[in-house]
Amino acid sequence: MSSAVRRIAIAALLASFGIMAFEAQVLIADAQGAGSSEAAQNFQARRDVQVAQNSSAAARSVAGKPAAPAAEGRLQPRPAAHIAQAQPTPPQPQQEAPAPRIPIRTEILRFDGWIVTCNEFEGGAKTRVCSALLQITQEKTNQTVFSWTVGQNNNKQWISVLQTPTGVAIAPGVELRIGKSPARKIPFTTCETGHCVATMTMDANLLHEMTTSPTAQAVIQGAQGNAVNFSIQMAGFDKAYAVMSHP
Repeated sequence: MSSAVRRIAIAALLASFGIMAFEAQVLIADAQGAGSSEAAQNFQARRDVQVAQNSSAAARSVAGKPAAPAAEGRLQPRPAAHIAQAQPTPPQPQQEAPAPRIPIRTEILRFDGWIVTCNEFEGGAKTRVCSALLQITQEKTNQTVFSWTVGQNNNKQWISVLQTPTGVAIAPGVELRIGKSPARKIPFTTCETGHCVATMTMDANLLHEMTTSPTAQAVIQGAQGNAVNFSIQMAGFDKAYAVMSHP
């Protein structure tokens, strides 16, 4: 098959699909008059006219004519569906611990073995806070081996805080006997480096015993099973309690 015939066949095939009609006609005409300069000139002139017509049509479409509908069967892009994405939970700001209150006035009083410290604060529901402290020290080292603090908490409950050395049996707690009253068991709440702490709330009966009894005894159990006794002088606690009870 000659080159001209092949070009005519290709052009006819393109024309049968309804596309590139102008190019098909040009190819047929060119194939029939191949080699002549006139055919080449006609091809260029027709192509320039077609390009000008296409440009004019495009300009009218841009000027306001609606775009031609999409060819049948061609998939049109669909708008992206809105996908709800889980937003990361922003970090919650950490609550800062309240700054310690600074007293505007501090008073320290001693009543025998008890030391009372009263701090007065400006503003707030409770402007005067007092506590009484008794310490037992070791004679040779002068180190504190036992301490007893009495005061009120924020709910205005009277509490006792007993501090002992470490190396104690936790389960038995501290056995506290005031005067001739029955012994009370005070559980340990914490043990830190160098000391353990036992706490309890006090009722009116216990406070009365503490203000009227001359002595008390605290007993702790060592880790090896040995008992350690602390003899406590209660003299002066009645005066200390009176100062702490003052509004």
